[in-house]
Amino acid sequence: MGGFEEKGDRVRSCNSFAIVALVIGLCFFMCAGNAGRLAEPDFGHKIVGEWEWVESFGGFAGEHRTPETEGYTKTYVFRPDHTFLHYRDGTLVFSAEYRIVEKVVWKKDRAKVLEIEEMTDKVIGFDGNDTLGLTGHCADCFSEVFVRIGSK
Repeated sequence: MGGFEEKGDRVRSCNSFAIVALVIGLCFFMCAGNAGRLAEPDFGHKIVGEWEWVESFGGFAGEHRTPETEGYTKTYVFRPDHTFLHYRDGTLVFSAEYRIVEKVVWKKDRAKVLEIEEMTDKVIGFDGNDTLGLTGHCADCFSEVFVRIGSK
């Protein structure tokens, strides 16, 4: 019986090794697939400018928020030098560096993602040149809609 136990130990050892190798392989595959690549230059230029917040919707309760319901305005400014400025009611409340990368989001889809230091990453979408959509990439994140200032 000693030989059977030895063989069983080797099988368990091989199974453990296979599981560890599989987990490492999956982690490598998922991380490699999610590695951010800089988005093409034309896309990055499209976001440059001043954007006024129009509405937000989503969240766990499916809320709808506007400057009127919240009692404040919000303006985002994206400069060509990758400086991001966030104004609330005309007062600067935050500035940082931003970049736009292409990433895997929602487990399989590639999308352009706005990365701003100390803020949650947002998936970017445009409706024409003058409407910007920013959406968190989670099931109950908010989507925000902005219009380009001067396009009204």
